[in-house]
Amino acid sequence: MLKYKKIKEKYLKMKNIELNDKVLLNTHTGESFQINDIGKSILNRLKSGKTDKEIIKDLSTEYKKDINTVYIDFYDFKEKLKLYGLIQWKKL
Repeated sequence: MLKYKKIKEKYLKMKNIELNDKVLLNTHTGESFQINDIGKSILNRLKSGKTDKEIIKDLSTEYKKDINTVYIDFYDFKEKLKLYGLIQWKKL
């Protein structure tokens, strides 16, 4: 069974982004990124304040995928968002 890493108290800040259908727009730079339905679902859940663990469980159930696969894909997606400067971690 998958064990979740305990993350120090932080919150996720989504900055300068606008989500329109399947296009993610960085309003600061004007760059746009195409995302799929799962990416859109992840972003909406992050914005709603759900925890990573909740999102991973939800996606695993909703898309009937192995939780380990969802875990890897979820964190890969989040890392890409960080890489492109669309999200950042801030300490509480």
